Amino acid sequence: MIKLWQSIARWLSAAPEDQTFTTLVQIATEDAAVRGQLLAVLELPENDRRIRLQLWLDGMQAEGAPPEFTAAITRLTNPAIANRLRTLLEELESGKGET
Repeated sequence: MIKLWQSIARWLSAAPEDQTFTTLVQIATEDAAVRGQLLAVLELPENDRRIRLQLWLDGMQAEGAPPEFTAAITRLTNPAIANRLRTLLEELESGKGET
């Protein structure tokens, strides 16, 4: 199963060694609440998404979130990665991505 998540991470242009981002994707594909929270941000227009992500990151850093986790969220400021993850999560929401 790990190989699947590594493949998804590569598809999302994440570095293979970025285990935290891979784990974030895995959790989002398995947990509807996390998926919904990410989709709420990823579905925003690009500029709004950047602002929301920065506010989210600022809050996480103020609360002492692990740097690896904030780095994983920072990847979502890349429009290509954000759009690919949004597509993946939307397919899961609609049932197309289920195995």
